[in-house]
Amino acid sequence: MHDSLIQYLKRKYNLQKLKATRVGGGDINSTFYLTSERGLNFLKYNTSHDFARMFEREADGLALLKESGAIRIPKVLEYGEENGISFLLLEWIKSRPETSPTFWQNFGQQLADLHQSTRPNFGLSHANFIGNLAQYNNDQENGVDFLIYERFEPQLFLAEEKNRISKSDRLAFEKLYTRLNNIIPDEFPALIHGDLWSGNWMVDEQDQPVLVDPAISYGLREMDLAMMTLFGQVPPLFFEAYHTHFPLARDWKNRLDIYQLYYLLVHLNLFGGSYVIQVRQILKKYQ
Repeated sequence: MHDSLIQYLKRKYNLQKLKATRVGGGDINSTFYLTSERGLNFLKYNTSHDFARMFEREADGLALLKESGAIRIPKVLEYGEENGISFLLLEWIKSRPETSPTFWQNFGQQLADLHQSTRPNFGLSHANFIGNLAQYNNDQENGVDFLIYERFEPQLFLAEEKNRISKSDRLAFEKLYTRLNNIIPDEFPALIHGDLWSGNWMVDEQDQPVLVDPAISYGLREMDLAMMTLFGQVPPLFFEAYHTHFPLARDWKNRLDIYQLYYLLVHLNLFGGSYVIQVRQILKKYQ
């Protein structure tokens, strides 16, 4: 772990012993399990030059999710900068594999509870990040405008700059836009995690879900379900519990691929590669 950060934490918390063990995490930040006199903690860090304010926005997102009281969120202990290194220090939560039906029932109900947190407009008081890409959250009065102007268009523009999509791809998106009012349900803004792939939820020792690494907004709640199913399988028990607690609009399963376009554009901009093929496959369905 970066030596200046170790020394800072020792001084700040008056520690004599501090052991840092690298743990698996995302593709962007360095992540560590910390053991010291004050117990166990989780630390992530990166260079301040390249990732200014990213951890501040993550801390903001965790705080808002925690404020909802719907689902367990790790406590933010500190975020800041030390000698050119930005960091985020969190409560350590021990996790285990999600093997129990009880977990999926809890997760479905609690995510439904989270999605019932709302406000008048779609958006958020500030921009934030998805991965290390900017995510815009300007206020929009309806979900379709939010999806187009705050989600699709910024990523589409970036993909065009990187020459990762074609002019025909752009035209296909614009044709999709004309159909969205007849496809996307008219629902109130929901507080969503925003990047809910399987690496961003955990199972605690009481079979309760824990959410980490958010990209929050008051957005379209089906986006969380879309991201959950983009790269993996989620058992029907989860959706049954969710739907019982907060019924989904008719044909919700058939809409998930539209929201997945956003996350595929994000992956295309982050990693390039074959994600454009998946984008085109979805767009073809709506031409």
